[in-house]
Amino acid sequence: MKSLYLFFKGILIGIALVLPGLSGSLMAVLLGMYEDVVNWIASFRKNIKNLLLLGIGAAIGILISAKLVLVLCVAYPGPCNWFFLGLVAGGLPMLISGVKGRNFTKLGFVPMILGFAAIFAITLCSGTAADFHVAIPRISGVQDAGVLLGAGLISCGLMMLPGVSGSVLLILLGQYGTVYGAVSDLTDFSRWSESLPICILFGIGGVAGVLLVSKVMKGTIRRFPRIVQWLILGLTLGTCVSLGWVCIQNMKNVVSLLYVLFFPLGFAATVLAGRLERKNKV
Repeated sequence: MKSLYLFFKGILIGIALVLPGLSGSLMAVLLGMYEDVVNWIASFRKNIKNLLLLGIGAAIGILISAKLVLVLCVAYPGPCNWFFLGLVAGGLPMLISGVKGRNFTKLGFVPMILGFAAIFAITLCSGTAADFHVAIPRISGVQDAGVLLGAGLISCGLMMLPGVSGSVLLILLGQYGTVYGAVSDLTDFSRWSESLPICILFGIGGVAGVLLVSKVMKGTIRRFPRIVQWLILGLTLGTCVSLGWVCIQNMKNVVSLLYVLFFPLGFAATVLAGRLERKNKV
């Protein structure tokens, strides 16, 4: 029964991975298993069974939701961007409250600024306004391979920090449509020659990022919790500013002004998830 629960938790984490603004790590927190997952990954040889069950569940969750979410994103990019911005911004009140009181320190502004600058630099390096279309339909050279490896390393690595959405980072990198388009095409065997290399390269970068960050986070969370809180706040602020700029760039007519109404919906969804997390801790 425990294995079955772990499998279904993996499915929920997989769905959260696809939705920009949510994250697999946040879902792990809500499910009360974040520290367990970090420890399992950091010592993966001793926890292969648990990680395998969780991974299979996550893969199924991604396959279930990837095509539907991508279709909506491509068809309605404006509303989706504002909704995802709301999902990210909804986590700010909880993060700000986490650095208040005894956790407040002026030195905390240093990791916050570094986190903000890191996300802003990622956005600038992407070169173009982020969207959900396929940027790399097939691997055509070393540059494409390097982009996918880097996208996996950055998005999956930083995703290990609670509240940081790997999917939003893929949007800012301009690779959301490429990655999840390839994932959704895995159900079509005739497209494997194009989609499988993309998934493999992204997966290699992603595994490297997860292993690297989980090793660092295993000890850092316990030894320097304040620094981690400030860093996550900076990463989230940087994501909000970068994704907000994308939303503003896509406002081209009067109708697009109505897209702003999707922001409070996303904001409310994350606030509700935060309340559920606090209840789980009680």
